[in-house]
Amino acid sequence: EPNADQPRGRVDVTDFGARGDGETDNTSAFQVALDAVGKTGGTVFVPPGRYAIRGTLEVPRDVAIEGTWRGPARSTDSKGSTLLAFSGKGDPEGKPFLFLNECSAVKGLVIHYPEQVDADPPVPYPWTVRGRGDNIVIMDVLMTNPYRAVDFATFPCGRHYVNRLYAQALFQGIWVDKCFDVGRFENIHFWPFWSGGPSQQFTLREGTAFIFGRTDWQYVSNSFCIGYRTGFLFKAFQDGPGNVLVTQSGSDIGP
Repeated sequence: EPNADQPRGRVDVTDFGARGDGETDNTSAFQVALDAVGKTGGTVFVPPGRYAIRGTLEVPRDVAIEGTWRGPARSTDSKGSTLLAFSGKGDPEGKPFLFLNECSAVKGLVIHYPEQVDADPPVPYPWTVRGRGDNIVIMDVLMTNPYRAVDFATFPCGRHYVNRLYAQALFQGIWVDKCFDVGRFENIHFWPFWSGGPSQQFTLREGTAFIFGRTDWQYVSNSFCIGYRTGFLFKAFQDGPGNVLVTQSGSDIGP
C-alpha cells in the first residue's frame, strides 16, 4: 500500500516492494504501483537505484513515472534512477519496454539494456518507448543503448512533447507518423553515450536518428545526432507526408 506520508497522487515504487539492487525482478511491483496511481492520476516516484525490469510496463493515462536523473552521463557514470530492461531480446517487433498512454509521462529516468552487446550487428530489441494518445511527455531521459528508442508512429500521438532526451539509439532514434496535431521536440541528443565500438559502425551503416512521416506541424529545435547513415528522414508513409520545421539542429558524421 502507498505510504501515508506521500503527497496525495504521488507514490514511491519501493512502497510496493520494488528493490533497486540490480537483481530483483521489479516488473510486478512497478506495474502495481502504476495501476494504483492510474485510478486517480498522479506520479509514481522511482528513488535512486538500479531496478531490473524483466517484463514490460504500461503507464496508464494521466500518470507520470519519474526518477531523479537530470543530466547526461555515460551508463557507467549514471547515478539516480535506472531501469534495466531485459525483455524482447532478439525480437525488434515485440512489445515495447514502456507503453505510454494519453496524457502520461516519463521523466528523470535512465534506461539501460544490460544484455546488449557492443557488436556489429548489435542485438535487436523492440522499441524502448511507444505512445498511444495525445499529450504524451518524455523529459530528462537517458537511454544508453536502445536498439529503437521512441515510437510515436504506430499509433496517433498528437501534441507530444519531448525535451532533453539523450540516447545512443543503435538502429532507429525517434519515429513520428499519424500525428494530427502539433508535436514538439527540443534538445534531443543522439550520441555515443554507451560505446564508440563495433555497434557504432552498425549505426553509421544502417542507423536513422529522426524519422518523420505524417505530422501536421512538427517543431524541432536544438536537436542533434552524430554517426548515423541518415540523420533526418522525411518520408510519406500510408497517411501521407508531414510538415516539419527544424531549427538550430543538425546531423554530423554520416556516409
